[in-house]
Amino acid sequence: MIKTLPNYHRYEPFKKLSLECSRCFFMTFWISLDANCKNSDNDFDVHVNEKKKKKKKKKKKKKKKKKKKKKKKKKKKEEEEEEEEEEEEEEEEEKEEEEEEEKEGDNDDDDDDDDDDDDDDDDDDDDDDDEEEEEEEEEQ
Repeated sequence: MIKTLPNYHRYEPFKKLSLECSRCFFMTFWISLDANCKNSDNDFDVHVNEKKKKKKKKKKKKKKKKKKKKKKKKKKKEEEEEEEEEEEEEEEEEKEEEEEEEKEGDNDDDDDDDDDDDDDDDDDDDDDDDEEEEEEEEEQ
């Protein structure tokens, strides 16, 4: 269709337009023909500049979104690291408490052992009593 239009190769702005914007080429081309090519440069420049502005805005929005995502990821990582550190500290504290309890428990166990020894002595006394009773029975 483009090749059938008369003298289209003479209008440089249209060639540029055809390379950069194939979607609106025909509309702009016909407008410029009606205006005898006086406003063709202006139409082309305005349209292309608008497209460039839109692209720049989209790029900026994308960059902002990416930055926000990165910030969110960083925050999440930091929070996770803090939680891990807290957990590690809690585990260390628990271990220390357990060790202290074990040490205290060892000291208590020593005291308990002494008590057990006393009990053993009582058992020995009981054994002695049993032996005495047996001897008495034998005598009778």
